[in-house]
Amino acid sequence: MAGTASRMREVCALLADGSTVRLRPARPEDRGRVLRLYDEMSVDNLRRRFFAAGRRSGEQAADRLCAPPAPGHRALDARLRLLPRRGRDPCLRPLP
Repeated sequence: MAGTASRMREVCALLADGSTVRLRPARPEDRGRVLRLYDEMSVDNLRRRFFAAGRRSGEQAADRLCAPPAPGHRALDARLRLLPRRGRDPCLRPLP
């Protein structure tokens, strides 16, 4: 079971609005980006999200989300492209 998350690969999902999102297991090397996400949040937003004041809650959440896979622990990284796409979307393939 512990090796299952390490074997998971990136997949794409089609959203209701026609855009795509890439999903993959969160990794320890994602911690910096997750920390940046929480660092850019207002203190009020952090308080509402974690029911605690201060930046330490964001650091603890980043540690949990980006921990190596273990039994009972799974976290996904979802990447949505916000800018207009140029060219063919690599997540979409023509129907046979």
